[in-house]
Amino acid sequence: MRGKGIQTIGAGRNLTEARQPAVTEAKGLRVAMLAYCSVLHEGYAAGPDTPGVAPMRATARF
Repeated sequence: MRGKGIQTIGAGRNLTEARQPAVTEAKGLRVAMLAYCSVLHEGYAAGPDTPGVAPMRATARF
């Protein structure tokens, strides 16, 4: 998709790429979007040298 000029977020060839924002600009306003996944199957998370999704750890306290 990136090769066709389509921005992607939340996944990549490695963890650094998976964490990159998609930045768009219109009428002088820049907006950056990020995507992370807190619920995923084992092995789906991107690592330093492995592809996958950008993992996020979240804890809910009630």
